[in-house]
Amino acid sequence: MHSPLIAEKTCKLCGETKPLDRFHKAPHNKTDGRQARCKPCAHAAGKETNAKWRSKNRERARLTSNAWNAANVDKRRERHLMFNFGITAEIYDAILELQNGCCAICGTLPEESYKGLAVDHDHETGRVRGLLCQRCNMSLGLLGDSIDTLSTAISYLENSRASSVVESVNKAASVLEVA
Repeated sequence: MHSPLIAEKTCKLCGETKPLDRFHKAPHNKTDGRQARCKPCAHAAGKETNAKWRSKNRERARLTSNAWNAANVDKRRERHLMFNFGITAEIYDAILELQNGCCAICGTLPEESYKGLAVDHDHETGRVRGLLCQRCNMSLGLLGDSIDTLSTAISYLENSRASSVVESVNKAASVLEVA
């Protein structure tokens, strides 16, 4: 029987005294019903053990991981969206519906874009802006998400339609020859 008076315990790894709820349950422990290591230490030890096993069993680990990934496509998608962007698959689908099922910039459909539509987000705030095809998402990223740089690029494209740089160079050269 566990003693109801014990409210704290000292971790065998880190040596810190913590409340009992900071230790995983261990029914086999007759003193307090908790593990000897606190949750953070147990987690770290588990990660270390897992890493050692994976390094010794690379091929088996790869096959196991691939099999799990193939069998759990929806879970992987859900975890990816939540971990990277803080949204659920339902929110992703709602955004896609708001965008009429296509890239928010160019209108490319998900099946026409490499890996579907990417979640575009502000890298400073983490706020989701919308869903973009890979080309539009990469373009914004390569321009540093800078409105000024994007405006300059638009002006550049608009001006280059009016005349080519080669024509301008040829005009300048002919003016120099006359002078």
